[in-house]
This record gives sequence, structure tokens and C-alpha cells, in this order.
Amino acid sequence: MRDLIKKVALINAHYGYRRIAALLRREGWQANDKCILRIMREDNLLCLRAKPFVLQ
Repeated sequence: MRDLIKKVALINAHYGYRRIAALLRREGWQANDKCILRIMREDNLLCLRAKPFVLQ
């Protein structure tokens, strides 16, 4: 499952753990959001949020 999560996360760099969990459920995998979040944290696959634009 870890390899599958890596493939999906690298193809879709802006997907978060919830969206990846939904994709895996559609493909027939039974996975908990918390499990996917833990795996993505360990492998440093979480997407980074864009910093808001602030005028100074």
C-alpha cells in the first residue's frame, strides 16, 4: 500500500491525504484516512500549502 500511496502522491502533487484516501477507496482498497496520513508523514509526501500573498 505504501508504494501505491507514493505513486498517487507523486503523480498528483497537490492532493492531500483525504483526496488520496478517496482515490484508493474508489480503486477498491480499504484504507483509513489516519493510516494514509501517517504513511505520507513518514515518507514526507504531504503537500505544502501555498503561502498567502500579503502586500507590505
